[in-house]
Amino acid sequence: RIGIVLALLLTMACYKTSICSWMPQKDYLTLIDIYILIAFGKVLAIGGVVGVSAFCVKILEIDNENVARVETVVTCAIMGVWTLGHICLLLFRNCLYHSWEQIIAQETE
Repeated sequence: RIGIVLALLLTMACYKTSICSWMPQKDYLTLIDIYILIAFGKVLAIGGVVGVSAFCVKILEIDNENVARVETVVTCAIMGVWTLGHICLLLFRNCLYHSWEQIIAQETE
């Protein structure tokens, strides 16, 4: 499982690098930067959960069944928060940006 997490991190790093090469450079974080940073954090958190569960099973010799159950619950909770965030973005997507009419009106004032 940790191999999958590392592959996801590598893929995300390559994706971020390829996006940065064709997007204009900004002095501030854009929404895509924030999104990718949060995604990195989510994958790192899942990697941490997988690492801690492996530690508990191999070093502390805790029952694998219980550790797997806790790992599943925590990972599902992380993914649930991630999914809920996407649902909120979908519902409130009109609040993220001003319409072009509003932007033009502000610039002409």
